[in-house]
Amino acid sequence: MMDRVKAKESAKIQLKGRWGEAIIAFVLVSIAMVAMSFVSLLPFVGWIITLILGGVWPLGIAIYSLRFANMEMVSTGEIFEGFNNLITAFCVYFLMGLFTLLWSLLLVVPGIIKGISYSMSYYILAENPELSALEAINKSKQITQGHKWEIFVTHLSFMGWAIVCSLTMGIGYLWLVPYINITMANIYNQLNDKEVATAKMAL
Repeated sequence: MMDRVKAKESAKIQLKGRWGEAIIAFVLVSIAMVAMSFVSLLPFVGWIITLILGGVWPLGIAIYSLRFANMEMVSTGEIFEGFNNLITAFCVYFLMGLFTLLWSLLLVVPGIIKGISYSMSYYILAENPELSALEAINKSKQITQGHKWEIFVTHLSFMGWAIVCSLTMGIGYLWLVPYINITMANIYNQLNDKEVATAKMAL
């Protein structure tokens, strides 16, 4: 059963006392992604490198966020573990982009819907690195069935905070980005009926 409010409340509890380490991890991966955006300016070679590494960042974020949400001991460097499954991460990235584009050619809304149905692929791959890209995508379609609107609303619920963060010259995003990602990891756990008990930590 998916509960957006519970997922967000759990994220606050999970981050309590650990905001610093989460902020550092997400700042580091953000710096890496910005650096890659400059590499992408290089003709051909830059484009190829950027394409190949496109799936590494979201997979690393999914790995880190899931471990964090599951109350595991996690080091900052683990946010880069997507490199350990580079080929499959690339395939997921490429196929998700291709499928979403093809659906978007029909209309924008079908493209958005399909994008949401694929949104759990990296979390699935994070937990099951032996799966192929198509298997991860197909499982994402299965577990998001009947929950796509709720997932969309969950993302939408952060818009207010995003506006506030913009008014702080972006500083607020240091807290918002970890909050969003840990919340989405909780959503994934809910869809898999594997929620981690966090109530006792609120005491």
